[in-house]
Amino acid sequence: MLEDRVKPDEFTMSGMLSACAQLGSLEQGRKVHAFINQKHIPKNPFVLNGLVDMYAKCGDLAYARQIFDNMQRRNTECWNSMISALASHGQSDVAIQLFSQMECSKQKPDGVTLLAVLGTCTHGGFVEEGIRIFNSFRVAAGVEHYGCLVDLLGEDLRKLM
Repeated sequence: MLEDRVKPDEFTMSGMLSACAQLGSLEQGRKVHAFINQKHIPKNPFVLNGLVDMYAKCGDLAYARQIFDNMQRRNTECWNSMISALASHGQSDVAIQLFSQMECSKQKPDGVTLLAVLGTCTHGGFVEEGIRIFNSFRVAAGVEHYGCLVDLLGEDLRKLM
């Protein structure tokens, strides 16, 4: 692309960050991030969410959180990425706190948020909190949400055995 003198834009960079995240390549992700900064590519929500997702999936949760915390505007996808990242790194309690902050923000949770939060509650052992969130959620639940609820309740049963 660069050899053909085609200027990459923020959507190209978002795709590059996604590829780095999928590969778990922190080194390449950092190079893409440096390129974004050097070429003054606009950091729209797609790029910022890509950065959060890439750093989180590549193991640098602290930097992912720093980018998230410095965002002036966060869309639902950004919130979902950070909540999921915290949960996947074993910080379920922090993920639930972040979900509470999201509920108070202008961005409203969606079906993906519910999946992330139910998974967080399952892995963190927050069964009662998960049930409360499920029952209070304002998004129509689908099969995948009920599957997460079954996992959550199964976690509770494992504790009893």
